[in-house]
Amino acid sequence: MIEEKFCDFCGRYEHELPEPAQAGKPKLTIDEDGLWACADCRARLQSAPVGDGEAVELDEEIAALIGRSASEICHSLNLPYMPPYQEVINAATQIALDEKLPMSSWQFVNQWLDGSTIWKAEDGNGMAIVHSDGTIQVNSEWFLD
Repeated sequence: MIEEKFCDFCGRYEHELPEPAQAGKPKLTIDEDGLWACADCRARLQSAPVGDGEAVELDEEIAALIGRSASEICHSLNLPYMPPYQEVINAATQIALDEKLPMSSWQFVNQWLDGSTIWKAEDGNGMAIVHSDGTIQVNSEWFLD
């Protein structure tokens, strides 16, 4: 049985995605980090893939946090609670201290223009989006704070 691909950011399966504007273009593309993304999510990303990518579009301060765990970001790094760190600190604190979802070792991957942050499980088997409104999307499930 072939496993259907899904967007690692929004969780929609390939069959749920609209047809691309250009014929022959795939609905999902994979980047150097091994993450599948639909056209909508790819357009919202603020940084290039970290794997073998070129320049990162995030502020240097935020780009330096890529690969750091939620626990490090909210406890060890002693970051100032002000922009540009504030959104990432809030998200890291939310997932590191969540009683239902123990994700303190999850690593920061990216931040979208709307302030949402993307996190990846240490073993690479899970993705999470922490939205600026306080909701957490883990793979394709929603958890409300």
